[in-house]
Amino acid sequence: MTNAKLVTSKFDSNQPTLHPACLTLIVESAGEQYRHYDNLIKIRKKLGNPGGHLLNMDMENKDLAHYPFDWLDEVIGKDLNPQHPAASRINQEELTGWQHRLRSETSSIWRNLKSQAFSLLSSKKVSTMLTHYQDCLEELKRQAMVNMAAYPEDDPLNAFCGQVLTELGHLQTQFQRRYARYLADWHPTNSVRHASTTERTPPLYKVTCGLSVDQIAIILKAADDTRLLTARSFSLVLRSITPYLSTERMQDFSWKSARSSTMKMEDRDKQVAAAALEQLIKQIKNY
Repeated sequence: MTNAKLVTSKFDSNQPTLHPACLTLIVESAGEQYRHYDNLIKIRKKLGNPGGHLLNMDMENKDLAHYPFDWLDEVIGKDLNPQHPAASRINQEELTGWQHRLRSETSSIWRNLKSQAFSLLSSKKVSTMLTHYQDCLEELKRQAMVNMAAYPEDDPLNAFCGQVLTELGHLQTQFQRRYARYLADWHPTNSVRHASTTERTPPLYKVTCGLSVDQIAIILKAADDTRLLTARSFSLVLRSITPYLSTERMQDFSWKSARSSTMKMEDRDKQVAAAALEQLIKQIKNY
């Protein structure tokens, strides 16, 4: 019962809400560790040495319900979230500390992942555990992108959000390569959707647009100039939207390339963009 309180006490109304898959990872991690220590006790008793060095630890004080993304979840979900009051209190000293800790934190998560995968005897359990890691990473990446889009390009917090995304991307690439056979059927939209029907934040996914990057940028530029879309800057409009867009030729494109294309618009691109909008007008009138 003591350990049950330990798990639930981390989630009060003043803390950022964890993704359901992340909560599942905590609970299942605790369960596996309890079984692991129980097996150690049985082994030591069979060996006639129940007090051996394998069990030389303070079980009551050890946090069995360790959540590997705890620090990142706190920083991304609360401290860097522009909608949270904590974001306005970040100073340069604190930011420098985060920058130094970021790499060691992702390295620790990677070690924890390998340790968990090694200790699990069932392939099904390994697959489930990896799915939870994937879902947590996707949610953290999504929130980091939202945070980054809210800060000006020259803001140090914008640069740090970029560092966070890079480290999360490297971490995800590492275990996708190592555990590819367990993740063959994993899809972010499916796993997040099944995790909870009440999840408020959508998973990160892309939609394909039939226009080119330059043509998309022209339309977004017009929407910004006419205040159809309202943001602090045109760059913020692009940074908020482009992560979710693909073209028929490009799966990923940067908001900077889209912005640069609007500085010198080609007549052909303007004609195609205008024609696409005319098709939309015609369709709307037919409704």
